[in-house]
Amino acid sequence: MDTAAFDYELPSGRIAQEPVEPRDAARLLVDRGPGQPVVHAHIRDLPRLLDPGDLVVVNDSRVLPARLHLHKPTGGAVEVLLLEPAPEHGPGAWEALVRPSRRVPPGTVCTPARAGVDPAVTVEVLDDLGDGRRVVRVHHAGDGRAGELAAIEAMGEMPLPPYITTPLGEPERYQTVYSARVGSAAAPTAGLHLTDAVLAGLAERGVGFARVELVVGLDTFRPITTDRVEDHTMHSEAYVVPEATWAQVQATRAAGGRVVAVGTTAMRALESAAARGELAGRTDLFVHGSYPFAVVDRLLTNFHLPRSSLLVLIDAFVGPRWRVLYRAAAEADYRFLSFGDAMLLTRSARSDEPRSDEPPPRALMPERVLSIDVAATDGPARTGTVHTARGSFATPCFMPVGTRASVRALSSEDLERLGAEVMLGNTYHLMLRPGAELIAELGDLHGFMDWSGHVLTDSGGYQVFSLEPKVTDEGATFRSTYDGSTHTLTPESAVAVQQLLGADIQMVLDVCPPLPSPTEVVRAAVERTAAWAARAKAAHEPARQAGSRQAQFGIVQGGVDPALRAESAARTVALDFDGYGIGGLSVGEHRDEMLPALAAAIAGLPADRPRYLMGVGDAIGLVEGIALGVDMFDCVLPTRLARHGTILTDAGRLNLRNVQFARDPEPLDPACACPTCSRWSRAYLRHLLQVHEPTVLRLLTLHNVHWTLRLVERTRVAITTGTLDALRRDVVEAWDRPGPGTAAG
Repeated sequence: MDTAAFDYELPSGRIAQEPVEPRDAARLLVDRGPGQPVVHAHIRDLPRLLDPGDLVVVNDSRVLPARLHLHKPTGGAVEVLLLEPAPEHGPGAWEALVRPSRRVPPGTVCTPARAGVDPAVTVEVLDDLGDGRRVVRVHHAGDGRAGELAAIEAMGEMPLPPYITTPLGEPERYQTVYSARVGSAAAPTAGLHLTDAVLAGLAERGVGFARVELVVGLDTFRPITTDRVEDHTMHSEAYVVPEATWAQVQATRAAGGRVVAVGTTAMRALESAAARGELAGRTDLFVHGSYPFAVVDRLLTNFHLPRSSLLVLIDAFVGPRWRVLYRAAAEADYRFLSFGDAMLLTRSARSDEPRSDEPPPRALMPERVLSIDVAATDGPARTGTVHTARGSFATPCFMPVGTRASVRALSSEDLERLGAEVMLGNTYHLMLRPGAELIAELGDLHGFMDWSGHVLTDSGGYQVFSLEPKVTDEGATFRSTYDGSTHTLTPESAVAVQQLLGADIQMVLDVCPPLPSPTEVVRAAVERTAAWAARAKAAHEPARQAGSRQAQFGIVQGGVDPALRAESAARTVALDFDGYGIGGLSVGEHRDEMLPALAAAIAGLPADRPRYLMGVGDAIGLVEGIALGVDMFDCVLPTRLARHGTILTDAGRLNLRNVQFARDPEPLDPACACPTCSRWSRAYLRHLLQVHEPTVLRLLTLHNVHWTLRLVERTRVAITTGTLDALRRDVVEAWDRPGPGTAAG
């Protein structure tokens, strides 16, 4: 099955940020089966919607306050996310994510950052398990397991899903009323709606009640990133189906009653027991396609993320009808995801609805305004076409930077003749000079510049943060470099400016810390970037609903910490943007640090959206990024180097000011067919450079931009022919050594 078949538009405004009060006031969409209209009810109505003799099965796992903020002995900040107990490593041991992992060697003993915690409570970081996971040990002065959990309760906080950005006032609202055994990293959220009154009503109705336990792990929030659903794998999770529960299930089915699972985790525990023949153990059951359900007849569940394993499970349970149900919920303003409303689903027989592998009609929500078709791959690298409301452009692509609505020294006609398909505009400069309103009056950036290609605008964040602004949660206040006037850029105002500029693709406002930066600075940038991304998505939504065809990209931050990059990617993907930028790299770090961080970010991004590595345009950065799966790049490097007489060639950089070129009749690059190389010699161009003739700036810029566009074009051909690795080696070899005439002359 094509993963794209499980995509739909989820506006950020539909994502519930808080639970309703009381719990059972949540709305309930009742599915009555194929061809039947849905019924709109509430959770409090559940007892009358079930029959005497039915059996409700819940997952009673309790969420652990698993996010620990700690300090190393040096004072540095450390964050630990406990995943599950690891008794095979001794008492108090847990499998966990540790950030920044590489800077916390085995044996490091960390203390809680929260004040008032017993001084005897510490967390020791132990073995590296790979895949970003570590073993940690919780030390405490209490008694056994109870003392260990009490220590975690004292220093931990609730690990809310990344798409919930509103602080949770009462932690118990992220626990079910029947939660018992502590251990999950996330709540079995369908059960959050149930109250003691609803459970009493079920008992009065003659509906049975039983418990299972499945320890909910990180896969709850991990999107499917493979092109084919079948290629996705689940991390295993511990489950227990008590013998008494299994006996109730068998008795219910024998008597003709229905088994009703509360949540996908309760379903997976029951179906795992049936499939494995074991009432306890670990399961990596991935329910998809024509899965042969053996136990569950009805399912109470929330509305799930696009491209998630949970949505694929729903498809397996009810077939293509999920699209009708989700559309009905959207039209009736239901709230989606963890704190949102719920559905009561009836399992379809496989004969009810023949399955289809066709992509869904995107009328669930407004149609996507941007898509990417992948034509060929070579390892992670890919080449294809991005389709927009304006047209299309080939990928991988390089976008020349038109800071002030012009690529320095070049005209729109020059760019068209060079074959550029996308140009980048700078929001910061354009909002100050000449002003977004004026540009809008004159036909947006396309009309203003007389440019027929695509335009991507950045949010202005990178430029603003270079000015050392005053930053709050609201936005960034800075002084104009033009006249010293004070301005504030917020996620909402950055969206509004880019709407006026008329870009085909706009970027959200993010926080880009310089590297190296302390861990707490990078962590704060990730948090603020995630919060601002949600606000930017919400700010752009009214225009989308009104018919705007302007795409919007989120941005992944996280410095050079792969775990932080993966987290930031997951949180950004949860907001469901049209594409994803990867920012905050190539800002001072070494390539050996940059590439693992880039790979970690890409691993968390969906395959059906463009990936844009921001601010990278050097030869090695381009081929290495493309080899990892990047689709889009931008950088001022080709134009900036040209203004200083540095030339890009297949043999590396060439310093045209060097005296050795004073009588050189050769073109800048003998392998280049650009207008400059086709006509003028190195000697002539060096002469113009030495006498400060303005003409040379255009001629050298023409060459450098052409050379960069041609390099990216060569990677597209290499991906198609399966020879990208050979091209990458050639480029790295040429550019990792001094080029011709690189010494000063």
